[in-house]
Amino acid sequence: MSRRLWLFVSVTLALAGLGGAGWMLSVQRRHDRQWRQDVAVLARAALARRDLGGANQLVHTGLARSPGDPDLLLARGDIARAGGDYNSARTDYLAAAGDDRTAAEARGRLFDMALGIGASEDAAHHLEILEQRLGTEDPQVKQRRERLKIAPAGSHPR
Repeated sequence: MSRRLWLFVSVTLALAGLGGAGWMLSVQRRHDRQWRQDVAVLARAALARRDLGGANQLVHTGLARSPGDPDLLLARGDIARAGGDYNSARTDYLAAAGDDRTAAEARGRLFDMALGIGASEDAAHHLEILEQRLGTEDPQVKQRRERLKIAPAGSHPR
């Protein structure tokens, strides 16, 4: 089965709540990295339908097989954040920020979470790191800078 078809079927089953996603995951394990990313996608699908338990179970399964996987850490952070556990979410996002592939996404989520709970200094810190990574002209940086209402790094005295 092609990856796209497998992912479509799995997400559809997960969103429909039919429970077939777990069986599909066991079939896909031959491509470990892709499998971990797919687990993260399925966990986000469960989270989107507000199934925190199902999302947690998927992420727990993935992290048991691949501890420290940044995609799964991002997903676990999303679940913690949705459940109001900001400290756990922050810990997972910071762990994912240590991986080059997921660093920008993790910093963006740290910014969004910090701004959402009114921690503007923390949000500014994460925006500065995101800006260093992506550049001042990146659309993500510009949009977040506008939300925080600050000038680009280096353009204002410290």
